[in-house]
Order: sequence, then C-alpha cells, then structure tokens
Amino acid sequence: MRLELAGEGHLVHFLTINATSALSYQADLLKQQAFALMQDQTNVNVWTLLGGNKDDFFIYDKTGKLKVYLSASGSVDTNLSSATGYNNLKTYILNVLGP
Repeated sequence: MRLELAGEGHLVHFLTINATSALSYQADLLKQQAFALMQDQTNVNVWTLLGGNKDDFFIYDKTGKLKVYLSASGSVDTNLSSATGYNNLKTYILNVLGP
C-alpha cells in the first residue's frame, strides 16, 4: 500500500510496533516488510500507552496529530488480507491526507 500510495503521489510513512510478547517474531516481520519496525519494551509498553491491540491502525496527519484510530475488533474491516479491509484502510488514509 505504501508503494501504491507513493505511485499516486502521496508521501505516507508506515510503522509497525512489535509487542514485547512477540519478540521472537521480529525477524519474520522484518523479512515481510520494507518499512520501520519498532520493538516495544516492557519499560516503555507503548501498546498500553496507546491503548491499542494487535492489528490496530493509528493514522496521523502530517503534523503528528492522531486523526483516526481503527481497532482490529471494531466495526470497520481492516483485514489487509481482504480487498475490503485493504480498501477501507487506504480510504481512511487518503481522507486524512486530504486533496
């Protein structure tokens, strides 16, 4: 999606935050993605600070303000393995980017 948006003229940055309980999966994640992966640590516990869960999406505007929070268990399908989920997430991102 990052490359697709770039091809459409949109500069978008993606970031994955890996849970402390998923440290053993970090190497696999790095093989699957070409964008930043941050490893959460018990002394930081960013997942608790953000109030998020696995597969949630936080969409920020260019000033760093949170504009959209999409919970994986919410009413909006954000499963990137499905065309609907993929298109939903892309639509929310484009709405935040504006015209």
